[in-house]
Amino acid sequence: MNMNINLLKLINLLMLTICVGFTSYAASTTWTGSVSTDWNNPANWNNGVPDSTFDITIPNVTNDPTVPVTGAHVNQLDIQNGGILNFASNATLWVHGTLQNTNFGTINLG
Repeated sequence: MNMNINLLKLINLLMLTICVGFTSYAASTTWTGSVSTDWNNPANWNNGVPDSTFDITIPNVTNDPTVPVTGAHVNQLDIQNGGILNFASNATLWVHGTLQNTNFGTINLG
């Protein structure tokens, strides 16, 4: 009987470990614009060019990002106070999570 209880505890512990091991968290990256306005240039982001798994932040910087005509995907988007997000003509940005515009960031459609 005691052996069965210990076996159940071990199984529960393994299941908890497996569930925690598979918990996923969105990556995040912030626009720096350190090189240009090119969305697809990794040097303009502090953690690489985002995809649909990334939470991104657009702060107030000199080189504002331009979403390309080929389109882009992000998980969550936060345009901060003074931040500007530009769209090339006919460009598309898919936000798979939440769009937050903190204190009147700006979106310019191409």
